[in-house]
Amino acid sequence: MTLVSTGLMTFQGVGMALAGLAAEFLPVHVVVTGAAALGAAVVVLLFAELRAAGRPSGGPGNETGPPGK
Repeated sequence: MTLVSTGLMTFQGVGMALAGLAAEFLPVHVVVTGAAALGAAVVVLLFAELRAAGRPSGGPGNETGPPGK
């Protein structure tokens, strides 16, 4: 958990530094909108990857249903 927390804080700091650098050259509303779009795109891609990795190749999974016979 410590390593995860350290990595998260590091990447958040790097992201803020990059946003500050971008705001030096672009209007702030463009930087905020771009950061939001980039964050949403990353979440959608990660969600799609997790869904694809969690399914067996035989078809849709039902992890909460009763076990098969």
